[in-house]
Amino acid sequence: MKKLLFLLFITSIALSCNKKTTGSSTSTNGKNSVSAVYKNFEDLEARLEKEKNDGNTHVVVFWATWCVQCRKELPHVEDLNKMYKDKGVEVLLVNLDESGRINTRVKPFIKKHGLQSEVVAMTDPDQGKWIEKLDRRWTGALPATIIFKGEKRKFFQRPLLLLEMENVIKNM
Repeated sequence: MKKLLFLLFITSIALSCNKKTTGSSTSTNGKNSVSAVYKNFEDLEARLEKEKNDGNTHVVVFWATWCVQCRKELPHVEDLNKMYKDKGVEVLLVNLDESGRINTRVKPFIKKHGLQSEVVAMTDPDQGKWIEKLDRRWTGALPATIIFKGEKRKFFQRPLLLLEMENVIKNM
């Protein structure tokens, strides 16, 4: 049952691209920005639960601007997004910087690096509550990536190269 709920949650994450949200979140439109800010995991989870089983492959990356390995992975994720966005692959970047840094660090980082994937921020400080919901093996280290399609799901707690992500997607 836990695995099914988790799968539904993750599926919802990826399907949420380019959607406005309600509740304890703030939404904006456009590239090079944060499309939504979630103050708690439940709000992000609710958004993700709304959309399931769309037939697309979803790549959800949890990252932070202060994370060196995340910064190394992001160009590969962006390349994947450019190559596969019209081929049924949706990328969602979930930023985990502190809420006070969204305007001072996250948005400038997105603009400076020209990120085109959808970026949302989650500022829930109680990571101990929700990390296990994403994957019981996740220690909280960043970056963490979940790639899923329907019932198939792969979790990675390390930076991924473009070729690795492509191979996972092809086997979904």
